[in-house]
Amino acid sequence: MTRSSPWTDLSSELLHLIFSSPQLSTQDLFHCQLVCQTWSRIAHRILYSHLYLSPTTLPLLIDTLTTFEDIGPFVKQITLPYTKSLGYLLDLFGQYCPNAERITLSAAPDPSYWTGLVRGLQRGHWRRLKQIMLPLSASDEPSFIEAVVALRASLEELVLDIDSTTTNTYNAIWTHLTDFISLKRLDLHRTTQTGNLFELEHMLNAGLASTVSTVTFGTYTETTFYLDDSIWLSHNNLTETLTPCPYITSLDINTVVTRAEALLYIAHKFPNLTRLSLNNRCDHLTKGVMYFYGWFDVPLRFIDYLKTIQTVELTLMASNLDCVLTRLLLDHRQSYDSIKFFISLKHQIIHDDQVLRFDPIVKIQKRQSQVTVMMYFMAGDKSLELIQYYLQRFGAVMDQLEIRHARVLDAVLKHCSSLETLHLAADGAIESLDQSLKTANTSIQRLTLEDCVMSEQVYDQLSSQLPHLKRLEIISKS
Repeated sequence: MTRSSPWTDLSSELLHLIFSSPQLSTQDLFHCQLVCQTWSRIAHRILYSHLYLSPTTLPLLIDTLTTFEDIGPFVKQITLPYTKSLGYLLDLFGQYCPNAERITLSAAPDPSYWTGLVRGLQRGHWRRLKQIMLPLSASDEPSFIEAVVALRASLEELVLDIDSTTTNTYNAIWTHLTDFISLKRLDLHRTTQTGNLFELEHMLNAGLASTVSTVTFGTYTETTFYLDDSIWLSHNNLTETLTPCPYITSLDINTVVTRAEALLYIAHKFPNLTRLSLNNRCDHLTKGVMYFYGWFDVPLRFIDYLKTIQTVELTLMASNLDCVLTRLLLDHRQSYDSIKFFISLKHQIIHDDQVLRFDPIVKIQKRQSQVTVMMYFMAGDKSLELIQYYLQRFGAVMDQLEIRHARVLDAVLKHCSSLETLHLAADGAIESLDQSLKTANTSIQRLTLEDCVMSEQVYDQLSSQLPHLKRLEIISKS
């Protein structure tokens, strides 16, 4: 820097950007605060933005806040250890940290946490609190609800863990839902088995503030339930009876959708989504529920609706998967810079002699101009035929492919004419290549072979089939 532009003349915004760099340690910031008053103020803003306190550091910080009262307004988030004097600490930090947005405990909260927040609010504190902790037991819920209602003017994120036994307990929140004038994100942890969409519709119609842009709805418990609204949906015309929520731009539904009408509900209720996440918390049990109940035709309207959303993450088992991928990929190939496929064989998820489907469970991720399609097939000869069919059908639009089945390598070389990167994983030997392959694959430039065993003859055949190969990686995990 020249003398006419010393470091001390840098703007506060630029200094804050520099001091916020992860390359600077806490010790570095302590040194920076000694340079001048401007640097000291910016360093304090970062050093004290989040106070993570232990029983050892707590007395020191209390002394700092009470001695240097100009530091407290910099505090945005506080994490306290649980102590018997929690009420006193909440009163103290409420007085000296007027701009605090989050206050959490390093242990599970008890009623003294929420009653302390309400008492502080009555004294004029916690006016900017954006989020509070959830109760872990039903006995704590009255104190939690009292705090939520009291803080409704400032809360930006509301997370509610409700099941069928406690729904009525939360009526005090639903009746004040329009008063949450700062609310941006509503997260409903649901564990009810039936009527989920009906309950969601009821809550949204009860009066959700137009500030809310993100809604999460589903179950986070070990038992995974599914969205089933056959009674309600069969008696309602969606387009005539539903009132859209145009201000909600981000939606997460973390249960297994089992009816096409539920997808139409989403498309009509949330017309302006920029992000949709559906069925993405797929564990073994979730896939079992989807395997039995989630196999249906995805409506064409919903497929076209997905094309209008910038970020999509959904997991489904569509009986018309060919149509879904055709409308999303083949009809709009020019809209995407990258299309990646991941194809894998799994052991049968559900052992049932009466019900056996070979259609894959598919996870589709779309982020603006990039699409990833993950297909999980049941192990078996029928699945092998389906994999070869999908390679023939959509191979021309793939530019990246990871496939965990060596027996379809011939189909990859034959049909994936635009493929640039291939990752082939196999638990066994590749015995030979199809001698009828007359034309070499000139698109593949990067090849990864994982646990692939092949003879010298097969290797020579593969080399001749990939004349433009630039990078070869061999991985052995066995």
